[in-house]
Amino acid sequence: MSLSFLHQKGEKYMNMKRNVIKSNSEFFFNLYQKFNKELLEELLDEELDELLLEKYYLGQKIDIYSKIKGTTTGVFVESMLNRADIRHLNFIFKLIDNIEDDNAIIIFQAESFNNEIIEEIISTIRKSGKKIDFYAMEIDKYLIKEIESLNDIHFLKVINKLCDLNFSNPLNIVEKHISIKEHEIEDEYEIEKISRIEKRNKLLIQAVREKIFYYPTIYRERRCIANRVLTFGAGRAGIDYAISLGDRAGDSFVSVRFMEETQDIYKAIKGKGRSFQEKIEYDVEFDDANLVIVTKLVDKEFIYKTIDDLAQIFERYVFYLSNYIFYYGTNMEDSMWNQHKEGIL
Repeated sequence: MSLSFLHQKGEKYMNMKRNVIKSNSEFFFNLYQKFNKELLEELLDEELDELLLEKYYLGQKIDIYSKIKGTTTGVFVESMLNRADIRHLNFIFKLIDNIEDDNAIIIFQAESFNNEIIEEIISTIRKSGKKIDFYAMEIDKYLIKEIESLNDIHFLKVINKLCDLNFSNPLNIVEKHISIKEHEIEDEYEIEKISRIEKRNKLLIQAVREKIFYYPTIYRERRCIANRVLTFGAGRAGIDYAISLGDRAGDSFVSVRFMEETQDIYKAIKGKGRSFQEKIEYDVEFDDANLVIVTKLVDKEFIYKTIDDLAQIFERYVFYLSNYIFYYGTNMEDSMWNQHKEGIL
């Protein structure tokens, strides 16, 4: 083996080792609110439906979306953990323009605001002629510090730490604009028309969230619930999980797909393939041509049993692959693998 080859390999490895994990602070903060819905309810003096994270609305990804319980009033929350800036201001402007509901509430959360930004938003709402309530809320700086510290914790251990945070008044209303006089009552007899695939997928998502409650990614809303195959971002660009109760070929499976830029992670996992299969206790196939790792279910006689089995397989994929997917080749690899030694193949 030539010295030049060894040098190139070593250089590639060192470059890979310098990959820096991006911050998930804003997502963790939104998760904190999802688990503590009463914080927003007390400030609005209204009961809310479930808080949905990263909900798509007319082409925009809303950090948190909900409704005033029993009404048609949508609640849109945009969060940032530093001073309000022009990028988020433009997002709010677009949201005001897109909102179709008769009544809506926009909540803009930030570490701090300047008066010009708040005045611009309120002025835009007034010019729109829409019935939109607006709240500017400052986030407690000590909570922000605690949230940001979660980036130093293994991704699979964040939920437990997040649930331990206890702040009595983490949000403070610094300005509000009220234009809604009365919330329109939702028609309780209106039946939501969804397809058979959507119904099955909702059951599957519920089972997955119960099984892998400690995996933050699963709390993001699924954009295409009517698809036969559900995809979940694995937490790193170029890697996605997929799960299906029956694709077009009739196969039920759990898989993880890698792209060219993450094929080194695929190869590292394949090198531990026998150990991985023993730990998840199901057959595992490695598709080198498509960079896919997949486990298929043969027994599909009872749908609820299939759902339980798929959720269990997915949980084991997450538990044993997260060290590699999140931290392999990064500046935090050693420290994070030490935090989750049970997941090392």
